[in-house]
Amino acid sequence: MSNQIFCKVNKEMCDAVKAIAGDRIVVDCGAGRGLFASMYDGKVLSIDIHQPDEPLSFIIEKNAEHYCFPRNSIPIFIRPCHSNFVHNTILKNRNKFDKAIYVSLPKNLDGDLDDRFYKITQYSEWEGEEGERIYLVELNKPKESFSYLSGKVIHFADPMLSCLVETQEQEFKESVESPLEDRGILIDGLRLTLIDMYPSGEKYDYLFFDYGGMSIGNSLMESFCREIVRDADMYPNRTYVVVSTFTSYAMKDAKEDFGKDLPNVFLSINDFVTFHKRLNQLA
Repeated sequence: MSNQIFCKVNKEMCDAVKAIAGDRIVVDCGAGRGLFASMYDGKVLSIDIHQPDEPLSFIIEKNAEHYCFPRNSIPIFIRPCHSNFVHNTILKNRNKFDKAIYVSLPKNLDGDLDDRFYKITQYSEWEGEEGERIYLVELNKPKESFSYLSGKVIHFADPMLSCLVETQEQEFKESVESPLEDRGILIDGLRLTLIDMYPSGEKYDYLFFDYGGMSIGNSLMESFCREIVRDADMYPNRTYVVVSTFTSYAMKDAKEDFGKDLPNVFLSINDFVTFHKRLNQLA
């Protein structure tokens, strides 16, 4: 499917999108071969759940429903009719988006979107070769109470955790991004790195550690905990957050064995959020 082109993108359509997006990043969700990005004269990212055999532009292999979108970006969906894919992607990121762009046949509107959750209006008089139209989807502006983490974020996770979910991306969405968002904190996808190896030599501001010890026993997880407390002592401006309860026990032991107070190591997301909000109030 990702090798096919379902909508003939042209300059008039791209100009209409640019009029909506301005200088903001447009994220083409379900980009297929990346035709839109190859023609669009603006900031653009293309994501698709599959890599096409003959891409027309660079494709990031991601599932849009679990993707951590860049700050202030606008998603575009071109000619979809994929059950709840469009609606789910918008709702799962509703605190990041104030608008989305939907390009499709009028008959697909009811299947892809739900006007109980956002305002849908036809935008411009552009019409595609098969009758496609451009629709502007407007959401309520993200609440002012939301704030972005300022800095580079790393999610360091046990590769075996992905056996329980689809990808590490989904694991991050469910165990880190969504819990933080529920508490008013957002993450800029352009400043996020997902890894399953210890980030030695990497520069970052936040490390979310989710190593359940499922791979080769608890000894590896305990070793990583000791490495983290050493780094936390060496880099006091970095923040280290344990994601799972199981890992928090090992981290607590590692902190006690280290014998120093490490205020930048948090044993749960709740502890981190409490500290983060208190810090923002003092700023």
